[in-house]
Amino acid sequence: NSKSYQDEAVKIVRKALKQWKVTPKSHKIEICSSYIFDKVRLWLKDNNYSWMNSKIGSPLQAEVQQSFFEYLISLGLTDNYLKHTRYAYGFHRLLQWVYADKEKRQQLCKTCWKSYRQWGNVEYSFVPAIALEEQQCLKCNNKIDKGAKAKEVKYETKSSNKLVIHNDC
Repeated sequence: NSKSYQDEAVKIVRKALKQWKVTPKSHKIEICSSYIFDKVRLWLKDNNYSWMNSKIGSPLQAEVQQSFFEYLISLGLTDNYLKHTRYAYGFHRLLQWVYADKEKRQQLCKTCWKSYRQWGNVEYSFVPAIALEEQQCLKCNNKIDKGAKAKEVKYETKSSNKLVIHNDC
């Protein structure tokens, strides 16, 4: 569903406002101007809440980011992998993680994003391989020993991509 994450944002905000007993008259709400909250802003307006867009800074921004990283780790990404994903080409690095187990992980992606529509559905293949170095399997997160039988996942985006997973993953 296109932008279903925006519908989920509405559900989360509705639940939080109810839990915190915030009514349309009790508080003025400040909300991040990010597009993820587009439907939340419509819902707030339709339900007569007083709200305004606001730049969210630390400490809240840091706490939200930390919570998001903890969520990503709960999905199977490792802290070390995420550390290197924050920089240039982070999308393509995360895309490698998706292609390591695409059938299960694609459902976690924002598939309506232009970048995902462009690069998230390219042809990919599994090719028998031997691990040339010790590395981490992006499918199960366990170590692949140097010289072990493995599989390469190959696909093309802006460049040729290949990642190694265990032979039995």
